[in-house]
Amino acid sequence: MQRQKAPWMWMILLSAIVTITVFSKSSPLYPLNDWVDANCFLTTGKALLSGQVLYRDVYEQKGPFLYFLHALAALVSDSSFFGVWLLEIAACFAYAWIGWRLVLQRCKRPSVLLIPGLLFLTYSTVAFSSGDSAEELALPLIAYAFAAGISIQWKTDLPSNRQALILGITAGLVLWIKYTLCGFYFACALFVAAAAIRQKKWHRLAPLAGFFLLGILAASAPVLLYFIGHHALSDLWTAYFVNNITLYTPSAGGHGRGSGSSGMLQVLLTFALQNPVFSILLVLGILYAAFRNRTELCFLLASLLGCLPFVALDSRPYPYYAFIVAAFTVYGWVPVQEVLSRIACRHALAAAVLSCALSVCMSVAGFHVSLNTYLLGTPKESMPQYQFAEVIRQEEDATLLNYGFLDGGFYTASGLTPESRFFCKLNIDLKEMNRELSDSIQEGKTTFVVTRGKKLQGDTPYELVRQASWPYQSNAESPRSFTYYLYRIRQPET
Repeated sequence: MQRQKAPWMWMILLSAIVTITVFSKSSPLYPLNDWVDANCFLTTGKALLSGQVLYRDVYEQKGPFLYFLHALAALVSDSSFFGVWLLEIAACFAYAWIGWRLVLQRCKRPSVLLIPGLLFLTYSTVAFSSGDSAEELALPLIAYAFAAGISIQWKTDLPSNRQALILGITAGLVLWIKYTLCGFYFACALFVAAAAIRQKKWHRLAPLAGFFLLGILAASAPVLLYFIGHHALSDLWTAYFVNNITLYTPSAGGHGRGSGSSGMLQVLLTFALQNPVFSILLVLGILYAAFRNRTELCFLLASLLGCLPFVALDSRPYPYYAFIVAAFTVYGWVPVQEVLSRIACRHALAAAVLSCALSVCMSVAGFHVSLNTYLLGTPKESMPQYQFAEVIRQEEDATLLNYGFLDGGFYTASGLTPESRFFCKLNIDLKEMNRELSDSIQEGKTTFVVTRGKKLQGDTPYELVRQASWPYQSNAESPRSFTYYLYRIRQPET
């Protein structure tokens, strides 16, 4: 097995590179990742590099570790998604490697040739969205924790102290990416407690809890030190926790789908229908575990029950929330590989040919259903972001405000870093944000202003200099066409 490790690694890495390059709008094959969330992340990362302090000087809604990663991406390129593309490849490779290691534990002769097809199907789902979601970057962390948990012999064993420490580190990183993704860890903790009770190993609970919390603290230390060092701990608490819990409501511009258990079930059903690949792999995994190992079945179900309510609990559950479920679908890879493994034991060539054929079919199907591929090969010059950037670059020391909507990619295309705390309109009903954005327009604080769908109203110190329309496709929504307007501050009359 060790002798063949290198070929597997290179095959999985190549599969990850091709998958992300084809399906993520962050890849060089696309002119721009026009998804508003991805642009918010990258713009915030650029602001951090310029010395602005997260939440205090530049406001966004996700966790700080997500923006630290995007600051690294902005170091690679501050006017494109090239750095983000590399981040996504790393996350995809880690995810695929984790799934492959899980398969190796259970199958004698699995086929690595099936990995490209499985990745193509996974990353072509509606839940993948445009690429660069918080769920995508957190995926390998939760997949690792799940794979580690399901590999434990729960009838007689518990996690080791070392495993508890590593799982705590993954939990801490997920906490500071997007805390609603931590539901799995609550379920895992309850599962460990129940196993300890059944095994009559009460004395193990305190050390395991201690090492787990130590791991969370180790992952949290850089974040806490950053905010303590910048005297912004209260900004972290208010922006990341309080405002997200109290202000992130349908009234802020979302599309809630009900409340309570019935609303949650409706959301989960919608997610299942939107992402049939996930549904099929989960069912295969559940059936396989039911026949193979009941404790693995219990852990799989506990993991899902811990994760899914948090995925569907939000008052406006966007389709990309479901992508974290891919962390558990790797268990569904096992029965598929088991069939191929049994064929390979008797007819190695036939198994290889069948693996290639299945992988090609899955890849073609994935390319066909992806919502992103419509933008493949589009010239940059045809997009409003780059058309406006040409105008903006003609102005020396230009500044820009993305007004009235989420970051549309105009900061990215122009290479500019916003100077104001609220650099776009976020999906929260925050009076301070609305007031500062309005004051910025009335006082003419920036050289340029971009709006979407609506022109500036009333008497402002800006004049319209360019407009352009462009189709926009994101998540499971129907394609729309937006008209963007570029305004420039009026020049004083001479």
